[in-house]
Amino acid sequence: RFAVGVLGGLPLNIQRMLVSEILRVVAKFLKRHRNIAHKNLALVYPESSREEKDRIFVESFCGMGDLIVDVARFPTLDAEWATSHVDCPGFTRLREAKNAEPDRGILLVTGHLGCFELSAYSMPFLYRPISFIVRTFTNPYLDSWWRKRREANGNTVVSREGGYREMVRLLSEGVDVGILFDQNVTRNHSLFVDWFGRPAATTKALSLAALRTEAPLFVVALIRTGNDHYFYECKECDCTDLYTNKNLSKPEKLKQITERLVKEWEGLILKYPECWFWIHRRWKTAPEGHDETFYFGC
Repeated sequence: RFAVGVLGGLPLNIQRMLVSEILRVVAKFLKRHRNIAHKNLALVYPESSREEKDRIFVESFCGMGDLIVDVARFPTLDAEWATSHVDCPGFTRLREAKNAEPDRGILLVTGHLGCFELSAYSMPFLYRPISFIVRTFTNPYLDSWWRKRREANGNTVVSREGGYREMVRLLSEGVDVGILFDQNVTRNHSLFVDWFGRPAATTKALSLAALRTEAPLFVVALIRTGNDHYFYECKECDCTDLYTNKNLSKPEKLKQITERLVKEWEGLILKYPECWFWIHRRWKTAPEGHDETFYFGC
């Protein structure tokens, strides 16, 4: 808290430079995380050189400094700041979908790409307050402090533990819900779909909630394009044809909904490779009976 308070008192460009340089030094000593990132990058960019993989790894890791800077400056941000510093042309369609069915919640599908903390925090300024599913921190004091920051402008945080039922309830009451879906999950909570050609354990809570509530789906991500300027990627992923298709079984619908969302997210990763969380073991869990040595030696 003290460090964040001190950081927040510095000019924005100094904040970014300071945090980025610290993380750049730290990255030099993260052999395991570097190896994981290189393994992931080799799957997505098989023709890339080691130097190019290393460049993306370092830029991606240093990009986490934006998250620190963003959280530090949350108390200074307001609607006036958001409307003058964030471009969000895709929100026109988002508002249309909400106005068409105000009593039906929208699922905002996102992940660990770009400024995902600021993405949620800026929603009430640019659109409306939302609820979003998060993993709680082990340290209860840190979790309480972080939750207060996240909820300071009207958003509501929902713990991932038991989050599915709460997500369905909120959507049914017309509340929009954000969920990150791009990280590995345990086999019993997942369904397997291809991410860049390799099966990856992907949360099934998202597609289950979508199918049960027939919620509109929007894939969203906030990307920093300048020192204090951002672009909001926001695209509808229409799955209404799957919701109402009587020729498909429930498992088939769940898989196809997830596959459509993954394709949209893959496109964002390829568009902004330096902004994704490459140090995560995305392909750690494999389908039952399949090889799970993808990260062996990392």
